[in-house]
Amino acid sequence: MKLTAIFESWLVPDGNYPPLHRGQLVNLSFQIRPQTLEQVGQESVEIFENLQDAEYRFAARVLRVYGEERIVAAEALGFRFFLENLGIDKAPEGATLFGNGGLYVDYYRWVENVERRHNPPDLFHTLRVTRIRQVQLPQEYLSRNDLGGSAWPTYVGPDKYRTSAIKDLHTMEGQPFSTEFYLVDFDNKGLRGASVPRTFLSTQA
Repeated sequence: MKLTAIFESWLVPDGNYPPLHRGQLVNLSFQIRPQTLEQVGQESVEIFENLQDAEYRFAARVLRVYGEERIVAAEALGFRFFLENLGIDKAPEGATLFGNGGLYVDYYRWVENVERRHNPPDLFHTLRVTRIRQVQLPQEYLSRNDLGGSAWPTYVGPDKYRTSAIKDLHTMEGQPFSTEFYLVDFDNKGLRGASVPRTFLSTQA
């Protein structure tokens, strides 16, 4: 299994994750933030297709719904992930969801809000980091207010940045973790049965 996921820059200074480096073994859960989403027939064929960078098309079966937390666990072709802010009426257990969106490294939402309090399906994957790309946000997405504050999105799609904004890195160590995000490639080749601790820091589960 090969994956490309978005690693938001705030995850390191917030204390959730260490800086990643190429070749590192990790144990991570993932989230899809859909741009489009609809419920389709249960007989629909499962899909998990990479479109570009960390953008995916999927048709996934709903494994479990956590209504209070508004989180849905889903699976497509053996890859398990979660979606959030979906009502039970939109994604009942056993339903098939079809859509496309960005694949993100979990910002600790799954562990903090579901795994510690329920008996959930296993959404964790043992993987190796094979590539790290730093993407600098275009200037037009950086804004400042009259009080000197600033704001920017944690990610923009591949149609919003140029190749000149991308830098290949061996490690995230020493990076600014500010107006950039990271595209991280993963592979699980040769890792079947490997025991790798969860890739968390102070919030380690």
